[in-house]
Amino acid sequence: LGDPDDYTLRKVEANVVIPKRVKERAKDEKCRDQYRTLAYCAREHGMFVMWRCKSEARKLERCLKHWINNEDFVQETKDQYLEDRRFYRTTGISRKE
Repeated sequence: LGDPDDYTLRKVEANVVIPKRVKERAKDEKCRDQYRTLAYCAREHGMFVMWRCKSEARKLERCLKHWINNEDFVQETKDQYLEDRRFYRTTGISRKE
């Protein structure tokens, strides 16, 4: 499974996995209210969502950009990933299981 004490990242982890996790965490933890507001607006306006919900979409985009570019948040996500990977390499059990 790999060395549990190896904290180096492969290119795919650094360029794909970590940014994906950062975006998911930002969406789920930090920008939850903006997502709910946009979803509510989309339900209300149906196929006119592109025109009627622009302000909600902009607020969500600003929130996501803020957290995706926040170095402390990215580092925290990277540390969580490395800890999850270390746990998997030690036990063979994924944290999601």
